[in-house]
Amino acid sequence: MNVSVTMGSRTRITPEEEAFLKSTPLSVGLILKNATATNTEGEVIGKLAELTARAYGYYMLLDLFGRAVQLQEMARTILSSQKGNKAGASPESCQLALLGEGMQHIRTLEEKTLQLLSVAQQSYANAAAEINAVEMIVQNMKKFDDTVFAELADRFGKGIAMRATGRI
Repeated sequence: MNVSVTMGSRTRITPEEEAFLKSTPLSVGLILKNATATNTEGEVIGKLAELTARAYGYYMLLDLFGRAVQLQEMARTILSSQKGNKAGASPESCQLALLGEGMQHIRTLEEKTLQLLSVAQQSYANAAAEINAVEMIVQNMKKFDDTVFAELADRFGKGIAMRATGRI
């Protein structure tokens, strides 16, 4: 599966490629279309690989944290609904001690996941900021190159401008 090749050949993407594009946390399809149009797939895919991995990690931790919070709420609900019963009165109430221990494990999971989530979010943000900074530098260099080419072409002709800027 090579989505950028499919896009470059202007053929319809396969269901597997479409599923891949939908599963990524970033707008990879739009980015790949732009990269294909500018013939920069290699550079863009290299940059996206790390950013996408960090995004996946962040969103997996976010999902884990959400599920831990749901489990904790569910355990509290079970515990509060069982408080009215006398100990040993029903099979559900005789295991309440285990629920308390499980709740503590879930609380520990929440705390550790929250710490990891904070680190993953910062890592994801740093990677995105770095890619944005590099992209801005590349755009500025391209604008400068285009400006120099246009000036040289106006003054000395297109052929000399192409040789001077290495576009031959």
